[in-house]
Amino acid sequence: MSTAALSFRGALRGRTLERLARHHRAALLARVHSLRHEGPAELAEVTDEVDRAADRLSQGVGAAIVEATSRTVQGIEIALQRLKTGTYGRCADCGREIPSARLRALPFAERCRSCQEAWDEEGVQGREPAELPCL
Repeated sequence: MSTAALSFRGALRGRTLERLARHHRAALLARVHSLRHEGPAELAEVTDEVDRAADRLSQGVGAAIVEATSRTVQGIEIALQRLKTGTYGRCADCGREIPSARLRALPFAERCRSCQEAWDEEGVQGREPAELPCL
């Protein structure tokens, strides 16, 4: 593939990642605002334990969503940095190219599927890249 085509693809991926980052940052801010301003209902006169439990559950779910969205934003920002350094699309563990289908599904993927599964299941942080299976 020509250098111009690679530059175009890189620029396209960069714009896509930046658009994803803007979308997820906005969602994150909206969720944080919602958690802060729509916290547990003040039930001064109602002492219903079910209502209080529902409020606590709602807060827990909201916090989990904020955490997941925050991790997504962080992943996108790391992908943008990797794009700038020329390492985008390469597995952070084994160094092989991440299949384009995986990058279309998860544009901020840092690892190929095999390395990510090993990372998730076995905690392979201390293993050498050559020891990891790769697809």
